[in-house]
Amino acid sequence: MSMATRSNAARRKKTRLYVSIITKHCTSQRGARTNEMDIQKLVIVLDAIRDNQKLQLDRQLEALMLQREQVAIVQRQVERVERLQERAEQLQGKSAQLVAGARKLLVVLLPIVVVLIAYVSWLLLR
Repeated sequence: MSMATRSNAARRKKTRLYVSIITKHCTSQRGARTNEMDIQKLVIVLDAIRDNQKLQLDRQLEALMLQREQVAIVQRQVERVERLQERAEQLQGKSAQLVAGARKLLVVLLPIVVVLIAYVSWLLLR
């Protein structure tokens, strides 16, 4: 038996089940038997609802997969940003060390330069 034949057989079985349930429900509610055409219409509507629900679930699955992909992309970007941030902090640390060394050197060289300028000025103006 092919898949299409199985699917049609399963659908007919479900339709008969729907018809029997709706018939029992309508008979108990109204006290009279509902028209077979009305039942068939209800079954068609129920099938359409089921098909639309399946379609909606498929779309939700696609949306969830897309969201997971986007989350993975964001996570990779966050990891990259963290690595860049660490590298920037290391560079700032090295820069701070260089500036501190330059300040110390300036404290030593500035008095020597002032003394040399004063000495050269004294030699010229004498």
